[in-house]
Order: sequence, then C-alpha cells, then structure tokens
Amino acid sequence: MRMRNEISVKNRRYHFSVYEKCFVGERAVKWLSQSCALDGPEAVKLGNRMLFLGLLHHVTHEHVFRDAYFFYRFSLDDSKDSSDDSSEQQGHKQDCQSDWSISREVVNLKQQIYELTHQLKDRSTQVEELTEQLENREQQGQLNIEFLNNEIQNAQHTFSAEIRRLDTVTKELSLSLQLSRFGLLMCAVLDAGFGIQLWKGLAALMFCVIPLLPPQLQRGSLPTTSSTQETSNQFPPDERRSFKEKGIALLDRCRQIQRKRSSAAERLITTPVQPPVRLRVCRFASAMRLEGDREALQLNDGIPIPFETDVFKGKFVAYVAGLENSPAHIFEGKKRKTHLIFQGQFKRELAYSEVFTGHEFHRPLKHLPPNFLIEAVLKIFRKISPSVQISGLHSENPRALFQMAASSQAMCISENFDSAPDCTRHFEEDVRLAGPLFRDSAGLALPAWKRRRLLTSQSTSAKFKFDPDLVYTFAQWQDALDVTTFKLNAGIKSFDIHRILDGQPVPVMARAADGSYLWYFELWHAKCSETPN
Repeated sequence: MRMRNEISVKNRRYHFSVYEKCFVGERAVKWLSQSCALDGPEAVKLGNRMLFLGLLHHVTHEHVFRDAYFFYRFSLDDSKDSSDDSSEQQGHKQDCQSDWSISREVVNLKQQIYELTHQLKDRSTQVEELTEQLENREQQGQLNIEFLNNEIQNAQHTFSAEIRRLDTVTKELSLSLQLSRFGLLMCAVLDAGFGIQLWKGLAALMFCVIPLLPPQLQRGSLPTTSSTQETSNQFPPDERRSFKEKGIALLDRCRQIQRKRSSAAERLITTPVQPPVRLRVCRFASAMRLEGDREALQLNDGIPIPFETDVFKGKFVAYVAGLENSPAHIFEGKKRKTHLIFQGQFKRELAYSEVFTGHEFHRPLKHLPPNFLIEAVLKIFRKISPSVQISGLHSENPRALFQMAASSQAMCISENFDSAPDCTRHFEEDVRLAGPLFRDSAGLALPAWKRRRLLTSQSTSAKFKFDPDLVYTFAQWQDALDVTTFKLNAGIKSFDIHRILDGQPVPVMARAADGSYLWYFELWHAKCSETPN
C-alpha cells in the first residue's frame, strides 16, 4: 500500500502512553492532497471513507478521520493481541460512524432553519405591505362614503324644495280650474237668463273675482318657500315643463345615489389599485421631445417610447419588478428590480469618456452619514472606478455620474436599425464595431465584464468615440433599489430613501460632458412630495 509506505508509520508517545505503528492525521491529509490533487476538505472526506471501509482507524477508536494531531493506525498494522478486543473496537467504530451521521444531520437541519428564517422574514415584509395597502383603501373608502353622504344630503334638500314648489303650483292650478269651471257656469247662466254675451260675462266675472285672490296670485307669481325672502320666484310666461315630471326625475336621481352609497364597499374592492410608481419626463429636460403624456409614460408594456434631444435620437423601454404587469421574461429567476433599455443614434461624435449616466438631483440631500464616512466610501469608489464623478453631496445639486460605456450592463453596436437587437427583450453583448480591442483571438465579441474593465481606464475610454452613423443599444439594470417600495437594500439592512432624497424622484438620465442631456426621465413614487401634474 503506497500511502502506508510513504507516510511516517512508527511508535509514538502521547501523555505517557505509547501507541505502536501509528501515523498523524494531519500528515496523512497533506499526503492525500499532494498525491491525489485534492484540497483539504476533500482529503478529509477520502480519509473518512477509508476509515468506514476498515482500512484505518483511530488508535483508541474515539475519533473520525480529521486534519489534526490525532494518531491513526492501518488495519494491516494491528497486532495479534488486539484480536481479543475486536468486538469492543468494532463497537467504537460503529459509534464513530453514528456520530458522523448525526453531525451531518445537524448541519442539514441548521441549513433548513436558516432558509426557513429568511422565508419567514420575506413573508413578514409582504404582510406589512399588504396591511399598508389595506389601510390606504379603507381611508379612501371613508372619503368616498363621506362624499356620497354629502351628495345625498344636497339632493334631499333640493328634492324637498322642489316638492314644496310642486305643492304650491298644484294648489294654484286646482284653484284656477275651480274658478274657470265656476266662471263658465256663471257665463252660461247669464247668457241664458239675461242675454249677456259670453265674453262680456267672463270679463265681468274676472273683474269681480280677481280682487278677492291673494296678492301673489294677482301678480301671477308663486309664494316663496322661505319666510326670509323678500321677493318671490317668478314663473316665465313661456314655461311649459311639467313640475310632476321634474319631481319624478329628482326621485330617480335620489334612488341612483342611494344605490351608489349601498355598493360603495363593493366598488372599493373591485376598483384596481393604481401602481405606486410612475415614469415621467423630468421638468428640467425641456429640450427633450417625445409623443404622448410627458407626466405618465407606460411601464412594463414592452412598447418602445420614441424620444429626441439635441444629442441623441432613439427609443426607450422601461421595466420595473414588483408590479402586476411585470414581465416574466425579464425578471423571472433574477434579482434585478429595474431593467432599462435605450437604443438610437448620436447626432454628433462624442468620446466614450464624455458621456455619463447616473443620478443628478436639484435639491440638497437630507439625513446623510458623517463626512468622514462619506469620504472613506468615495475613496473606495474612485479606486475601483477612476472615471466615477461624485460631487456636491451637501450642495444644492448633488450628483453621481459614471461613464455610460463602462457602466452599462450590456451594450451592442449595430450598423443600422434592421441589424440592431430587439430593444424590448434581453440582448447579447456585441461591441466589435468599436475596434479590434473588443474582439478575442477568434474574432468573437468580448463578454460585457471585459468591456467594462477595459473602459474603466480614463485614457482607454478617451480613445474611442460614439459614431453618429451607427446604432447603439444600452441595457442598464440594478438590484439594490426597489422603486415600488422606495427602499434601498444595503446588504445588511433595507431602508427607505425618501427621507434622504427629501421627496425627490429617482432620475434616469444620461448627459454629455458639456451639460447637454441625451435623455432625462424620472421614476416617481407615491411617497415623493413632487406630485405629477
């Protein structure tokens, strides 16, 4: 046996006891690692397999095979005297194997408990969000019910006034009908008995009866419904509408309002919830031209939004995770929270080092950490990416800009729009048209991480320029900021950023070094104080 011949097998002393023909476990692990090209843990596993097969054992049968200063003996080196204790040693061996199995089960149980703890934490977060949405719905429902109650009260007051007016007109019409019947009867009597013509009898009758009527009826007006009004409401001579029909219409309106009030809760449940996040054009990008509503652009519909500025002309598609219409082909199996795709042509030639993307704000940030901590983090950022520009964190216009060619997660250069990739889906990296530096030995495109590493150098990015005759497609995604909740995942803890941004939306922008914008959109959340118009 090669291992037995090459490692040191000899008599060893430990705590005044001598153990014959044994070797040290850590030396055996070292020999296995060198001879079998294994790392430490794999060599220990191989040693334990040999132990379970009975090729070796601990000198006292108390331990499994370990990378430590423990004594082990090959079964071939066991003395004949040990045959008397073979049953006892076999029992020790079985105990060691059972301990090893129990240890593995404990590790597996700990891993399951860890996973269940994380799942429980995610469920708790979902319950909190659902509770918050339910409270918002209840508040909106209370406001709707109060509005409907006020509308019903106003309708009831209007209906009561019209009913009183209708009663007055009915009484007047009844009195007029009775007078007309009495007048016709008197005219007939006068005509028959005294020979007086009909029109003369009517004139005489009206001359005698009108002075006996109330003053309001003499003037052809109705009595007012309020005792505090000094003048009455006049009826126009050409009024032909029936007061009865008007009363029926008011009754129908009251019934409709009552039905609305009774089904208020059902409408609140069935009304779709508006998404908490919106996409809009920044108000500072007045030179940016596009079709449609600048304050409410579509998210997750997969339809490109055409736009144009003085520097760039193209189209834009925005995807946000966590919404009802978030597409599965973009977010399924991925941790990313936003996925933005820009495609188009530059209107003038610009160096890679002159085009930046990132975040630019127009009000000071609030509740920032101490300055010494910010400076330490900025030093780390500048050492990792020398092209990063972070300035004015305590000023009126804080900004954090990165070179777009070096920071985009995916980039593709095409000769025209026909050969350009589909900007509504994920596309493969291909910047071979930029130059031979971005091709491998076989002429294939370099992966995205190599392109980003090459362009991190300021001197290298300054050598390449965006060609106005080519079509560029950029994909940018991130998994730190959840724009649906406005919470930033810092690794250890997630915290709400609306206090830091002081109610400002999250900008999605790209600009040239001279200050002209390629595009400037904003992701607005319901927590922002700047409500879209």
